[in-house]
Amino acid sequence: MLFEYCTARPRSPGPVPLVIDNLRQPQQIEARHLLYWEDRNGMRQADMITRPSFQSYFQPLNPAVPLLPFKVYWLRLDVQSRSSLDSDWMLTLGRLTNVEVYVEQEDGRFPVRKSGQFMPYAQKDVPTGRLNHVNVFLPAHSQRKVYIRFQNQVHFPARPNLRFESKTLWQEAMSRENLVQGFFQGLLAMMFLYNFLLFVRLGDRAYFFYLAYLLSTAVYMLNYYGYWGEFVWGERPDLNYLYMPFTGYLSFIFYLQLMRDFLHTRARYPFWDVWVRFLMALFVMVMCLMLVLVTVHYQTYMVYEKYVNSGIIGVFFIVSLFILFQGDLAARYFALGSACMVAGLLVLLLGSSGVFNLPHNVWWYQAGIVAEVALFSLGLSERYKLTEKQAQEARKALILQLHENQRLQEENQQQLEQKVKQRTTEIEKQKEELLMQSEEIAAQRDLLEAQKYELEDKNKHITDSIVYASRIQSAILDDYLHLETRFSDAFVFYQPKDIVSGDFFWFAEVEAPPSPEQRRQQLAGSARFESQPFPSETLVPTVQKNTLKIVIAADCTGHGVPGAFMTVMGNALLNEIVYEKRIYEPGKILNELDRQVIRTLRQQGAKRQLYDGMDMGVLVYEEAAQKCILPELPIRFILCANTSFIPSKLPNILSATLLITKTKTLSNRTWTFCREMCFIWPRMDFKTSLEGKRVKNI
Repeated sequence: MLFEYCTARPRSPGPVPLVIDNLRQPQQIEARHLLYWEDRNGMRQADMITRPSFQSYFQPLNPAVPLLPFKVYWLRLDVQSRSSLDSDWMLTLGRLTNVEVYVEQEDGRFPVRKSGQFMPYAQKDVPTGRLNHVNVFLPAHSQRKVYIRFQNQVHFPARPNLRFESKTLWQEAMSRENLVQGFFQGLLAMMFLYNFLLFVRLGDRAYFFYLAYLLSTAVYMLNYYGYWGEFVWGERPDLNYLYMPFTGYLSFIFYLQLMRDFLHTRARYPFWDVWVRFLMALFVMVMCLMLVLVTVHYQTYMVYEKYVNSGIIGVFFIVSLFILFQGDLAARYFALGSACMVAGLLVLLLGSSGVFNLPHNVWWYQAGIVAEVALFSLGLSERYKLTEKQAQEARKALILQLHENQRLQEENQQQLEQKVKQRTTEIEKQKEELLMQSEEIAAQRDLLEAQKYELEDKNKHITDSIVYASRIQSAILDDYLHLETRFSDAFVFYQPKDIVSGDFFWFAEVEAPPSPEQRRQQLAGSARFESQPFPSETLVPTVQKNTLKIVIAADCTGHGVPGAFMTVMGNALLNEIVYEKRIYEPGKILNELDRQVIRTLRQQGAKRQLYDGMDMGVLVYEEAAQKCILPELPIRFILCANTSFIPSKLPNILSATLLITKTKTLSNRTWTFCREMCFIWPRMDFKTSLEGKRVKNI
């Protein structure tokens, strides 16, 4: 690692010593007093740099050559004291982020003293002030070597603007600066407290943004002089150096909003208010971009900062002119205060740029801020007075209006009294008429109550009759338990609408007549039996009985009592057809029932065509053959096969609609029955669900 320093190279001339002989005069360190060396890997320590053999690597400092950021440099300085007294000095360093200073001691050691704008305040040799300082002790008539190691950790060339200053003079300057800044901050604090009380009392938004403007300005100046980092946020000096200056930009935004609320631009100058809001939004975007630049490339940020500051000054100037010509005294105070602040800012910027040299350039800017704050307070006070004057005038106008309202109220009251007397007379007459009407109403009420009791009594008799009729109907109709015991999975949902029902179900279990084949078997068996001299059990006919189960579901015309008459008639006719006439085929049952219904209704003496009847579903189940026989008519039923519900696909299938029409000839259709099938007959207006879909009138 040390091979590169072992090669022979020409010895560079030593630096011109800095001679200090006047304790009351600061000593500016020029380039001729300095030698520098670039530490390319940044790993060299002070014990190596301070060796006599290493001094030949230092070169004279050329002010025209910039010292690049993020590079490590070493400076060498020889200080010669001609004073007859030992003295303490302050070595002031320029815009450097990280600095280590090594001052030669009498015993030859080089203790380190740290400073820099990125150095935590607790680690700095002198933790005060905005610039970087270290203590240097110079004995009388002595010469000391000073080595300075620095590295700028932002994208900005290092500027080691070095200066020696007597510690006594430095302390006097610091005391003077603390006094000025204490006065400045105290004045801002008093203005803040005064306007805060006004804001609490009045609740005016203008005072709120004025308080925000004062607070951001105070924080900006505290950070400018290093008080913020020293007393508030000393552990992150990089944030104080990079981001806290943006509080000055925030004060500009609060200033624009204060101007809007102060002048009521939204109501008085809507056109200009749009432009001011656009300007605020644009400046917020610019501030965000500047935040990115200060993080990524500080040197570019410093370039554009001048343009942003120039734009702010231009906006302040235009706003001041705009406010100046608004006419009222409060606005002129506001404009004059803005002009004072702009004048102080121009002095600061021009002095910092070297256009002219004035002592304490920042103080001129602070003086402009003090004048601005004072004039703003006067403007707000004038605005408050104007508001109070307007409020007093409004109160006077309100009092006059109240007196006028009272006069009008008295006149109206007199008119109302006259109208009340007139209306009282009319009301008395109406009262007498109402008394007569109330007597008549009472008589009508008594009559209605009597009629009500009579209707209730008749309704009770009618209801009792219908209830008793429902018992008779239930006794006549088949018991649903009889049907459910004949089928393993049968059910009946029977719910009358009006006590008695127009719907009924009917069930019969009969022995089917033998088929021609069965008759031939019976005849053959009988012949063999007669020819046998001795009867034998083997010669007895063994024809198996065939049972028919007839299930009928009917919906009669009408509800309540009319429908109940039809159910009784239908039940009686079905008993006659099946049990007496032994008609078992569905089509013939319906044909015969149709004929009987027409005959019965006509026998009751109807002189005109009566369209009364019933919708009926008939199913004959032949148990031996496992067959279901249905009429070939539009029957509404649901066929369930393989656990899914399927509406019947027969053409126009509905049970025989029995009306007084021409004689019908019905045919039958046979279904082969299996255990996975079932038939369901819903009523005409019964609502059910097929596979999750709501279906009406199935």
